[in-house]
Amino acid sequence: MTKAEDLPTQAERAQNNAGSDLDALGALKKVQALAAIAYNIRLLARIPAMIKQTLQGFKDEMTELQEAMNIVKAQTPLFQQHGVTCAGAGVKDPVGCYKKIFGPIKYTMDTRTAWEGWMATFMWAKKSRSFDPMRYGLEDLVQDPAQATV
Repeated sequence: MTKAEDLPTQAERAQNNAGSDLDALGALKKVQALAAIAYNIRLLARIPAMIKQTLQGFKDEMTELQEAMNIVKAQTPLFQQHGVTCAGAGVKDPVGCYKKIFGPIKYTMDTRTAWEGWMATFMWAKKSRSFDPMRYGLEDLVQDPAQATV
C-alpha cells in the first residue's frame, strides 16, 4: 500500500528528470528512447481491453458454473433416488448403475474405436495399468448411428 501511495511522487520525479536525462543522450540514443516510449505507450493502450476481455471471460465462466450448480441442485433428489436403487441392487460401479437406471449404453463402431484409443492412451499414461478392450463386450454395439445413445 505504501508503494502505491508513492507512485504519484515517483512519476513526478521521473517527469522532472526526464528532460535533463534526454538532453544528455546522443542523437541515436534519443531516437531509440523515443521509439521505446512510443512502443510502451501503444502497449499500455491495450491494457484496458485486455482487462475487459478477462473480466468478460471470468463472468462467462461464473455463469456457466452457476447454471451447472442449478442443474445439480434440481437433480439432487433424483441422484439420491438412483443411488438408493443401485445400492439396493448391489451395483457399485458408475457404468453399472447407469445401465441399471437408464438401460444399455448403445454405441457405434466409430465411437467404440475412439473410446478404445482414448483408454489405451489413458492407461499408457498411468503405466501401471493395462487396457484390454476385449474385456468389454460388444453387446450394446449398434450399426445405425440414430440408435446410439453416445
